[in-house]
Amino acid sequence: MNPLATSGTPIGLHALLGGSLVSVAETGVTPVQGFFGSVDNLRSVGMSRDGALLAAVADTGRPAPEPAAELVVGAYNDGSPEPAVEGESITRPSWAPDSNSVWAVVNGTAVVRAVREPGSGRVTVVGVEAGAVRALGGRISELRLSRDGVRAAMIIDGRVYIATVVQTPNGEFSLTSPREIAFDLGGPALSLDWSTSDTVVVSRSASDIPVVQIAIDGSRMDALPSRNLTPPVVAVEASTTTEYVADTRAVFQLNNSDPAGDRYWREVPGLAGLTAVPVLPG
Repeated sequence: MNPLATSGTPIGLHALLGGSLVSVAETGVTPVQGFFGSVDNLRSVGMSRDGALLAAVADTGRPAPEPAAELVVGAYNDGSPEPAVEGESITRPSWAPDSNSVWAVVNGTAVVRAVREPGSGRVTVVGVEAGAVRALGGRISELRLSRDGVRAAMIIDGRVYIATVVQTPNGEFSLTSPREIAFDLGGPALSLDWSTSDTVVVSRSASDIPVVQIAIDGSRMDALPSRNLTPPVVAVEASTTTEYVADTRAVFQLNNSDPAGDRYWREVPGLAGLTAVPVLPG
């Protein structure tokens, strides 16, 4: 429950490339062993904080009206992950801090938890009470749990919301008190992730300042550098030390420890010239 916990830096950066998961080194990329590195139909991937488990949204390849997407959960080098849930759309998976469950939104409105039994690997899907969020009347395109598990950041119809995660005595979960932040975003939000315990990084459709950092109480919104980026920025992954983004050309990183006057997006070594989506633990 430590809000200052890191995203498991020793595990290293991964990326979704050509529908499969690869590990990233300065010299290039290597497909991970097992299912997640051998297929070519993955839409998004979430990695548990300890790096041992993966959840992915895979394209089923089935024509309508059959479900187009499927959430699967398994070990990092699993050859046959467990299917969890199907739907027309499923958001990027977001792992809970205990690494035993992963959250996602099915068909834009149904928030679910896929709970994995540590011993057998069996996956059970449990609904999350999200009536307060559905009452907003929009479609959820992104949901990311904070590192301490007490909040969820969401994009609903291009607007950014923060909700509180509540666990009841019987073990069920609910999303309560959703509130919009970033009223002056200046364009629809495309992707987001938690940077620190009280800030989220958001990419937006605006071309002048495509990435911003927003305080969760809505008190401030800071523009991040735009040098080297070619909008739209379609994906954001963040740790407490570094932000990663994917734009129309490549994957870039921004180091938070760089001097203010020398902060700019640098292309990630190993992903030079590749159209990929960054993946971090947590």
